[in-house]
Amino acid sequence: KDAEDAARAFAERDELAQRLAALGGELAGLREERETLQQDVAMAATCQRRGLGATASTDGATDAMRLQKELEMAEGMLRSYEKENESLVQQNRQLRQTARLKREEVDGR
Repeated sequence: KDAEDAARAFAERDELAQRLAALGGELAGLREERETLQQDVAMAATCQRRGLGATASTDGATDAMRLQKELEMAEGMLRSYEKENESLVQQNRQLRQTARLKREEVDGR
């Protein structure tokens, strides 16, 4: 029974480690996307300040607003992934501790 529990805890830990790795990759992608969007917003604002004509200014303002919304959405997703990542790290710690305690209990018998 204890060996089964320990094996189950190790399997759960491995699954969490895989999810953590996948989230790490997504997090890196979102950070890169955020940087790109920040650069796009800055570029649109620069074009708007330079007054590239009424049409260009209106288009620049529209682009800047769109890019700002995309940036805010990406940042929200980034925060969500970071929270989930922290949760998975905590679960992983708990599983490792449980597995260690089970292993010590089995070894002690």
